[in-house]
Amino acid sequence: MGFKASQNPYFVKAGNDPLVVSWNEDDDPVEIWERFSKQSPPKFKKRVLTDDERERRKIEVPIKKGEVYTAAMYERDSDHPDPNENLTDPPPKDLLTVVGVVDEHKDLISLPDGMFVGGTYIGTLVRTPAKAYVLLQVGTPTPVVIPTPTTSGVTLKQIVTPDAEAESSGTTRHELECTPLVPGEKYSYVIMAVDEDGFWDCWSDALNCKWRRVDVTFKSIHVVNDGDSDTVGEAKFWATVFESGSVVQETAVRTFALGHDEYEINNGQDINLPSTWKVSLGPKKIETKLDAVVSVQTNAHEYDGIKGEDKAASGMRRLDFPVGRNREETEDTLTLRARPTEGYLEYRLTVDWKVSYTPAPP
Repeated sequence: MGFKASQNPYFVKAGNDPLVVSWNEDDDPVEIWERFSKQSPPKFKKRVLTDDERERRKIEVPIKKGEVYTAAMYERDSDHPDPNENLTDPPPKDLLTVVGVVDEHKDLISLPDGMFVGGTYIGTLVRTPAKAYVLLQVGTPTPVVIPTPTTSGVTLKQIVTPDAEAESSGTTRHELECTPLVPGEKYSYVIMAVDEDGFWDCWSDALNCKWRRVDVTFKSIHVVNDGDSDTVGEAKFWATVFESGSVVQETAVRTFALGHDEYEINNGQDINLPSTWKVSLGPKKIETKLDAVVSVQTNAHEYDGIKGEDKAASGMRRLDFPVGRNREETEDTLTLRARPTEGYLEYRLTVDWKVSYTPAPP
């Protein structure tokens, strides 16, 4: 399901035939919200579809020169927020943004600081000499197809549709960013600017996102309950790093060296783990569904519990990697709480982790 535009999916020749927007409903009826930048005020309004439009799954939209038209698709009668208040959470089923242009090109774009790229974002600072609408489109096909008013079949996938509101009159500085992107992936991008008279300009290129590195260190264990009715218990501990459900087979992530069926533990005891209890993943590019997710888990076995043997385990805890400029590189500490699965053994394991990004190799 998704929108299809009769003209170029980014530019519409203003003054020609109306833009025709169509969609496939599959089994779920939809509702459509529209926003025209030259309306006063430029707010989303729900379009009342006629019986013919709903049956044909097609609408005609007149676009003025220099106007930005945005259409958002939702499930019909669904409980979603007003798109004027929140257009991203939850996101609509599909989003279409097109700009009304004339045939004539005009120099509008300058990149005073060039492009900036991370592992999860591509962005730029753009300056326009006059009031203009500026959009950044990012996709994976290469080479990029430059979208001009005469181009058809532009293949760039629209990952993010930035807000296309004009900034202000005069020379204007626009900050654009697309997230979330995949570390190590090669992306094509197009920066588009259209002024209020429909004159247009675009800039295109391709680049690689940075590679991701994740460092995980298991720091310490705090024994909540040793699982034994006597003074001490005897336990063995494990800690594991996972990538998308597959165990990372690294010798640095292993059974606690001092843990065995005679290793004594006490209620309230703090145990500092060996410095070898750590692992580094990368730097590397991320293969979709193969190693995008990193998780940690711990479990333990107490050999002489009240019932003979006690066991405890934590759930698998996913590391939450932030995205975007000035946000994606971070370090944090989390606590895995291992609760009894048999008997009374219980403890907490502290984990330090860090994510960073480095340029892709040449």
